[in-house]
Amino acid sequence: MPSENDERIEIKTTTHVPRQAPNLVERRAGAQLTLAGSVIICGLSLLIIASGIGEVRRGIQRANLPHTKGLVTKSVATAQIPEAAADATPFVRIEYEYIVDAETYTNDLMRFGISNSEAQATIERYPLQEQVMIAYWPSNPEASYLYPSNAFGYRDFKDLLYGVIFLVFSLIIGTRSVGKLRNTRRVQPE
Repeated sequence: MPSENDERIEIKTTTHVPRQAPNLVERRAGAQLTLAGSVIICGLSLLIIASGIGEVRRGIQRANLPHTKGLVTKSVATAQIPEAAADATPFVRIEYEYIVDAETYTNDLMRFGISNSEAQATIERYPLQEQVMIAYWPSNPEASYLYPSNAFGYRDFKDLLYGVIFLVFSLIIGTRSVGKLRNTRRVQPE
C-alpha cells in the first residue's frame, strides 16, 4: 500500500498517427494552383522581356550618340554636405555644362544608394572644373549623358536577362505541373 510520502509518477502514452497522403482531388488542386501561378509568372516574364528589349534598343542608341566637350560645374556627395545626417543614404550629384550649336546647356548626374567609397570614387572621377565628354541626343540636346556612363553594357541587358530567367523558371514549374495533372488523370479512384 502506498504511503502519503510516495511520489506519484504518471506516464502518458501517445500514439503517432501517420499523416495520410493527399488524395487525388488534393493533388490535382495543388497542381492546378501551381500551374496557374506559373502562367502568371510567365506573363510577367514576357512583360519584363519586352521592357528589356526596349532597354537594349535605347542602349544601342545611346552608344551611337554624338559627343561634345563639357565642364563639371558642381561635384558633391552626401558626406560633403554639413547638414546631411550621418546615416543618410549616400548620393552623388555632378552638374555639368556643354555647348551644342552655340547654345549652352546644363545637366546633372545623380547616383543614389551607393556606398560611401563609390560616392568618393565618383567625386574623384568628376572633380570640379574638370573637362568631360558629353553624349547628347541631337533631336533634344538638353538630354545628355556623361560619357562613358552612357556606354552600352550589362545594365542594358539586365531586364532582358531577368525576364528570360523568370520565363525559364515558370516554364519548368508549369511543365512539372502539367505532368502532375496528367498523372492524376491516369489514376482513377475505385
